[in-house]
Amino acid sequence: MTARDTLKVLIVFVQFPDDAYDTTFILWPTNPLSGVYPGPTFLKTYIDSTTSQMSTNGNLTHYFREMSVGQFTIIGKTRFVVTPHTHQYYLNNDFKRWNINMEVLQQLDQSLDFSEFDNWKRYSEYDVRKESDGRVDDIFMIYRNVPNMSILYFYGGESSLGYPRTTGGYNEPIEFFVDNGQRKIGGGHPVLYNPATSQRWPGLGTTSVMGGTIPYQVQVHEFSHHWMTDGQYYGHSGNGFWGMLSDWGCRLNSQGYCPPNSYERELIGWHAPDSIYQTTLGITLTDYVQTNNSVKIKVSGSNSNEFIRLEYHIKLSQFDNPEVHDPNAKGLYLIHQTGNTNPFSQLRLTPADGRWYWTADTVVHPSYYPSALGVYKRTQIDRVNGYDDSRLTPFTWVGPPPTPNVPNPSNIHFYLDVFTNQEIEKTVFLGDGNDAFGFSKNNPITLFSNPNTQNNAKQTTWLSIEIVNENSQTGTITFNVYYDSSSAVSLHPSKPYLSWYHPGEGPIQLGWIYLGWGADLFDGYPIEPDITWSELQRKIGSGSWTTVYFGPNRVWSDGSVNYNPNGSIPVYFRVRVRDSQYKWSLWSDLFNTKMLKNIPYSEKIKGDYSLNNKPLVYSLEQNFPNPFNPMTTLSYQIKERGFVSLTVYDMLGREVVKLVNETQDEGQYYVSFNASNLPSDVYIYSLRVNDFVQNNKMTLLK
Repeated sequence: MTARDTLKVLIVFVQFPDDAYDTTFILWPTNPLSGVYPGPTFLKTYIDSTTSQMSTNGNLTHYFREMSVGQFTIIGKTRFVVTPHTHQYYLNNDFKRWNINMEVLQQLDQSLDFSEFDNWKRYSEYDVRKESDGRVDDIFMIYRNVPNMSILYFYGGESSLGYPRTTGGYNEPIEFFVDNGQRKIGGGHPVLYNPATSQRWPGLGTTSVMGGTIPYQVQVHEFSHHWMTDGQYYGHSGNGFWGMLSDWGCRLNSQGYCPPNSYERELIGWHAPDSIYQTTLGITLTDYVQTNNSVKIKVSGSNSNEFIRLEYHIKLSQFDNPEVHDPNAKGLYLIHQTGNTNPFSQLRLTPADGRWYWTADTVVHPSYYPSALGVYKRTQIDRVNGYDDSRLTPFTWVGPPPTPNVPNPSNIHFYLDVFTNQEIEKTVFLGDGNDAFGFSKNNPITLFSNPNTQNNAKQTTWLSIEIVNENSQTGTITFNVYYDSSSAVSLHPSKPYLSWYHPGEGPIQLGWIYLGWGADLFDGYPIEPDITWSELQRKIGSGSWTTVYFGPNRVWSDGSVNYNPNGSIPVYFRVRVRDSQYKWSLWSDLFNTKMLKNIPYSEKIKGDYSLNNKPLVYSLEQNFPNPFNPMTTLSYQIKERGFVSLTVYDMLGREVVKLVNETQDEGQYYVSFNASNLPSDVYIYSLRVNDFVQNNKMTLLK
């Protein structure tokens, strides 16, 4: 089907005479008992009838004119028809969707000239010319209500008028004539095959069933199949964000529309995004939906069709709604074109709030869902193997046995709020206001950030994206793209992750708080190696932010106030880090004492490495930072209980200080070393436990 110029279609709104479903439905009222069928109230406004009409009321013509940026116009003629027979008659006489549609259109043929819908001829997949070919170009059949949909071969929407039964003893016509035999209307979809003949079906049309709103998006979706169906996956382009062929979970605007994503616009031919294959500076984007402006960035790896697509959404178009639960959400959105063809993974939104490990320990039973649903709890950061909240998200059941029979993975409908510990009902996969990147929102995006720039095979890439300017007055955003390892390190540090963290040395004291920052402490994957300094701030209640730590460490504990997760006064923390070039990161997301409720006691004792499936071994890690002045942190693992000795020596072998000298259980431990009373020099620190001995060097520079 043409995606340019003008297409005129026939739109038929259909109702069964015995349809008594919701007779007070304001958009399409009915009174079958009295034989009154007013038809849909939007019959005359659903689509423009001429190209000169130029409606701006959000109808189908307006949508396609704006989404194609003026390259495609769809107009049409609408009709309302009550079927010749009742719904029950069709059930009793083995009618299916194709038979019912054929009967309705043959009834219309008595008063309608179909020649005005025969303007295009298809020579091949990509060669459609503006000339008559004796076939009706496209017909939209929209039903008010269809009980027993599956029996009648109806669905919520389908990109055909139905499939004639040509096997199993049936021999139904695959097309029929109108206009006194001058034109044909075909069944099936033209890229799918008739099992009886192994030839492609001749039809172009759609059939949908009215939902609770004016059926715009379902019609956009089914009609778009005529452009983007591949015969295997039907052209579905992903889920949980926006797209004309979004598989589910489309982020609709108030009228029920979803704009095409840049992959779809490019596939149809409405858009040619700039392709980035090497380090490129000063890339500027404007509003994607209205100005048709985006880029796609090649992702390193073996898949030649893997890209990151960047779209800047600032909602200049009434059809744009990037985050359903936040009407003010705007920013740079990252769509990962994975290179797969499966509709569930071909395109994925990569939200700025990152990847996590999810658990659930309770379920709910919503009335609108056929089964119970898990209540999701976001626990630990996991930049490599974790899942974001915009897709089908798996969770680990940590509640009492047995594990409930609930969808897993599932899209998130219920979750536990980390600040209030309250159960929240919200379809966060439709956008929770935290999905956009910006100059001051999760910037830069590198292999160290969350989310990171790994490829679809979860392999590390050196791709980095740094937003250097965002101007709300001009509606523009400017960023640089880098492909080298040195840039990934030399950019500003990524936004740090801040959470409860007890390094293991000493007991946990009631009323104290223990914090750590840097994702490597929690998921075991590296952060920027040149981070040398941190600033931790605290705010009590509605007070102002106050710096409580300023130094080289990334762990901190405090008992100066009573940190009570059940208290009435919230205490908030945030942290930022600085690298060796004196570049600061953005402030972390907030952590507050209420979050302590979500941390099991076993996780408070020492770092929980079981979540990463990383077995404990005997090891002594390199101190951090190194060189240091005067504080550094020593880290070690022991895999079995034993007597542990951690000692610092000078280069002559003389003992400087014994940091640990006790029996310890297996686990990961962190020890702070203060060398403020020592001169600049190289020192040796030695770990001895059971039969294991390891020595490392560290440099004190004052």
